[in-house]
Amino acid sequence: VRYLAVSKRGDHWYSTKDTAAALMALTAFMSKFEDSEPDYTFTVTLNGKEIASRKVGLSDLAGQGFRIETTEGLNPGRNNIVITKQGGGNLYYFASLSYFESSSNLKKRDNGISVERIFTWDEAGKNLVRPRAKLRSGDRIWARITVRPKSAYEYVMIENYLPSGFEVDRDAISENRRWPGYWVNWEIRDEKVVFFNSHIGGGDYLITVPIKAETPGEVAAMPCVATLMYFPEINGRSKEDRFTIVP
Repeated sequence: VRYLAVSKRGDHWYSTKDTAAALMALTAFMSKFEDSEPDYTFTVTLNGKEIASRKVGLSDLAGQGFRIETTEGLNPGRNNIVITKQGGGNLYYFASLSYFESSSNLKKRDNGISVERIFTWDEAGKNLVRPRAKLRSGDRIWARITVRPKSAYEYVMIENYLPSGFEVDRDAISENRRWPGYWVNWEIRDEKVVFFNSHIGGGDYLITVPIKAETPGEVAAMPCVATLMYFPEINGRSKEDRFTIVP
């Protein structure tokens, strides 16, 4: 049980098959070794302040557990979480931290995968769109993305976020060749285009996405993000870009 808890990646294990096997193993363990009638109270403190206290009984075994989320009481740097239990029965817990970066101009970041994105007036990438350039509604430009992994990885997801005020130019996709075959699947969504690959090795992986300016205004293009689906701590992103769309 301790090994499975340590091996867990957020709310899952390495793959969907591993997650299913782990859940079956934990179910078998609990049905054989778990106390039939737990009766205890647990308390959680964050930096010395109580943030949760619950009583657990037999009826809770068939439930979904307890989810405790908080943003209050966190300190910059080190934080202490203490869990105490009084009564009979086993208490199982898992802790994770999620955070968001606050910035008006996000920079490039490389945590195992390098992501470069430029915007050009042509698919070949010869005519660059200047930073903070002014575009007219209806203009077509290309997001040209280069993904460069530091090692061989499995189950990679690339999320190219569209600049606000832009849409994917589906006509240009039909006029030109589809994306390279090393992307096993791709999806066009409202706010981004997502690419998937079960395995990438060394070298560069290129993506070009045609987009069309639509809504006038000052717009931001959030970074293109590359992530390992089962090891999200290995990731990378491009820098943020900005444009102005005029009527």
